[in-house]
Amino acid sequence: MPKPIPKRWSFSLTSEEFNSVDLSWPDVLKETARLKSGEVAASSDAASAQLEFNATHAAVLFMQRGGDILRPYFPGRPAEGQDITAFYCDCCGDLLGPRDEYLARFMERAEGFRLFEAMLREVELPRGWAGEGLKGEGEVLE
Repeated sequence: MPKPIPKRWSFSLTSEEFNSVDLSWPDVLKETARLKSGEVAASSDAASAQLEFNATHAAVLFMQRGGDILRPYFPGRPAEGQDITAFYCDCCGDLLGPRDEYLARFMERAEGFRLFEAMLREVELPRGWAGEGLKGEGEVLE
């Protein structure tokens, strides 16, 4: 049985149809199941995490307080398919370009939710995690 999500996390969910703060993890799962796209933000005293998703893909980002923003990198997948540098402005760092193309550089939606949940349990972006249904040979941090 998987370890439960620690109570230290607080969640918010934003989408075109829904906007709420102070949700529980079961509430997040219930609401996101009916949404085509949105963003889940999780925060604790030590870290923050973000899951951005559309109907087919998801992006997972993680940051320890005062640290760098981390994202998964899959060595078993082509590097050019994971490169997101073209989606950020060199001057200001703002996200540019079509959101769907950006999300496709990360992972499939179900895969993103599984990785996000595993990350919340461990309070870090997993290294070498071979989650069920993940494509690739494991993950490392970029």
